[in-house]
Amino acid sequence: LDPLVESVDSVQALELDTTPPRQLADEVVVLFAVVNRLHAMALARLATVDAHGVAALESGSSTASWLRHHTRLPSGQASDLVSTARTLRNSLPATENALQDGEITVHHARTIARTARLVEDQLGSSAADAAVEDVERVMLDVGRSVDAGSLAGFATRVRQVVDPDGALVDANR
Repeated sequence: LDPLVESVDSVQALELDTTPPRQLADEVVVLFAVVNRLHAMALARLATVDAHGVAALESGSSTASWLRHHTRLPSGQASDLVSTARTLRNSLPATENALQDGEITVHHARTIARTARLVEDQLGSSAADAAVEDVERVMLDVGRSVDAGSLAGFATRVRQVVDPDGALVDANR
């Protein structure tokens, strides 16, 4: 990853005060798309690290604890990223590809992964695979055209269909 680090360093060294604001605005959009692609690369690597048990071998801890220690992420976020990485690798190839291509953000991918896990948990194993494929397809279509917050609202509606009792408990809470 040395060339990547060097590229980031060279872009970071550019003088902001002499760059026209319109050019900076275009650069902001490109940089966020690149950040999403980097998230995809990190999650793919994290899923492989998790699958090979690197954390347990290295420190006797969970992958989430290992990630938290090495990145200083909050515990909940580290756990959520590990779960997302696993789900993308095992069940959501189209979402993984969309994130790799910069079409969606990591926040979209996390919402889709959480919803897919909910569907898997609520349905029997025979029906879960097809339902997860359907949920992924629909949520990706929505996610490509809305912000991550709106997709989270859509995921709430999916939960109301898939797990009405759980959704009611959450609403009452």
